[in-house]
Amino acid sequence: MALSGCIASISNLLTYSGKGQVSIQQPDGETQRLLPDVCRAGELSAFLGFDLASTKGTWQIRALIDPMTGPAVKITGAPGEIVVHKADCSVLNISAYPSGLSVNEINSYDGFVELTCTISTGAHINGRVDVHNCPGGYLNSPAGVATAADLARAH
Repeated sequence: MALSGCIASISNLLTYSGKGQVSIQQPDGETQRLLPDVCRAGELSAFLGFDLASTKGTWQIRALIDPMTGPAVKITGAPGEIVVHKADCSVLNISAYPSGLSVNEINSYDGFVELTCTISTGAHINGRVDVHNCPGGYLNSPAGVATAADLARAH
């Protein structure tokens, strides 16, 4: 009985608990709000950063720090594909670092993604997502993003 409580507690340690949103405002005023509720660190895909997505949407945000060119964000899904670099933005800051927590070779990452950008179509992208307990490690899901079910299967 005590062991089952311990396993549940370990699983909860690697549950993504980020907060925030990214908004895309089109020139005609239409706005999409991207509210990520799942995250996967870029560890196994060989990049420093995060893949953020929503279980309620078809989009994904990849925020990465390239050692040669700096931060970049790619948004794919419902709005098509948008890629922004530092030159496209008045603000583009990404922080990604190991939280120090690792359970069964699944590492947890913390950090944030903050951006204010205007792209060539005239759309404005603005937002901040604070990332906490974003799992890396050996996870696999159809969307390429870690979910709570992935964590349960990984144990």
